[in-house]
Amino acid sequence: MLLGVTLMLQTENGAYSADFAGHPDEAAHVVTGLMVRDYLAGGALRSPNPLHYADGYYAAYPKVALGHYPPMFYALEGAWLLPWPTGTMVLVFAALLTALAGTVTYFVGCRFLPPWCAALAGLAFCLLPLAQQYTAIVMSDMLVVILSLLATAAFARFQEAPSSRRALGFGILAAAAILTKASGLLLALVPPISLLLGRRLALLKDRRLWLAPVPVCVLAAPWMLLTLKITAEGAEKIPLADYLKTSLPFYAGGMGRVFGAGLLVLALVGVAIAWRRGERGRGGGDGATPQALLALLLGGLAFYVAVPSGVDDRYLLVIAPPVMLFAAWGGWWLATWGLARLDGAWRPRWVGPVLASAVLVAGCLGLAGAFRVPDKRADGFSEALAVVLGEAGDGVRVIASSDARGEGGLIAAAALASESRPDGYTVARGSKQLADVKWLGQDFEMKVEGAEGVRDLLAERFDFVLVDRGVPQRLRRRDHALVEQAVERFPERFQLAASVPGERATPGEHRIDVYRIVGGTAR
Repeated sequence: MLLGVTLMLQTENGAYSADFAGHPDEAAHVVTGLMVRDYLAGGALRSPNPLHYADGYYAAYPKVALGHYPPMFYALEGAWLLPWPTGTMVLVFAALLTALAGTVTYFVGCRFLPPWCAALAGLAFCLLPLAQQYTAIVMSDMLVVILSLLATAAFARFQEAPSSRRALGFGILAAAAILTKASGLLLALVPPISLLLGRRLALLKDRRLWLAPVPVCVLAAPWMLLTLKITAEGAEKIPLADYLKTSLPFYAGGMGRVFGAGLLVLALVGVAIAWRRGERGRGGGDGATPQALLALLLGGLAFYVAVPSGVDDRYLLVIAPPVMLFAAWGGWWLATWGLARLDGAWRPRWVGPVLASAVLVAGCLGLAGAFRVPDKRADGFSEALAVVLGEAGDGVRVIASSDARGEGGLIAAAALASESRPDGYTVARGSKQLADVKWLGQDFEMKVEGAEGVRDLLAERFDFVLVDRGVPQRLRRRDHALVEQAVERFPERFQLAASVPGERATPGEHRIDVYRIVGGTAR
């Protein structure tokens, strides 16, 4: 059922009619998964060394993110795309992950909530506007949500009945989360916070507990050390005290933006119940699951507030399942027991579930945007590329002058349209060809000087230049201005082939101008 809900919401939010340019990193996740798929589908026969294959793929489609991000998400995405390597199937994969996150939320919730209440929490997660947004936009964060929730549930099991197998299970799931995204390291905070909340510090003396880090050290640490220099580009060089001045108010406000006042009030009630009563889990548990979930919530917030990786509402996705489960618990309690009956017993009646459902739905309706998010609104890029492909065949070289979203949208469209990846045509990034710039845009430096230098470089290397006129003013760089000057000052070298209307989330008129470079390299 949840898969049907997520697919419907994707359609309503414009995912299937948009390009993969909804986020600066979206195209990288699509192209890298496609690269893994192509390597598994036959690329390994042409280039047995995967690093050489990745280098060749990057040369054709320079949005490969392997190294900046770990391999787990791309391995799963690539395997999924083996039969049908299309943009539609990429989006279905994203919908499947969100539906799976909601399903895992349900099963974890069943350990201390009635099944119908846990089901409401799973559904509420899928309806959350932030979850909708990152189901329409292809990112690895949803897989981190799934693995973090499974790891937290595994640690709760360990607390209830310590064993070597359960400790290793937590460690394996934590390693998988880290191999999906470095933020999986936040799971290191779950055991100490959970043990402290449950007053189980005596477990620190249990040698079986210390088996948990072993899978992380064996499976995840080598990759982290190998790519440390690359991933360092994704961290902001800022003192912690200065970063906290930004992150603390951002995430304090982010809780309200993402969850809304209604859900937060219900969640606080649920947290208070867990804190005061130490509710015994269904099936004979001792309340370890609510405490572990609270540890995930607190640890996730602490991690993102303190680690200078930039601030973004999407990072709150990992704490969304605990918030939804505590909100469901709070709604159930408010609707059935009443504030004055904290220690009373509840006899199941039809009115209880109905009232609890109404309270939780009312909390959900308090979300900004109710159950909708704005349309993805990222198009025009594949249409501009189609103009080029209509005029030129294999071997054509295209350069895109745009921001990270526009470059990514064009490169992803090129990769998905090609039938002979990574051969055929390529789309280069103006930000890399004309300048040196790091992953987050740091240390920008031009490689050429003036419009004449841009003209000469483009004429020497490329056949078409796509000029995105919709780059927001705050994201415009010197290379954008120089490309625009070059095509205007030297019309004998740059012939306008088409102006393609586009759309972005930012206001204003957007279009992509396609220029044919006279005397280009492929003809």
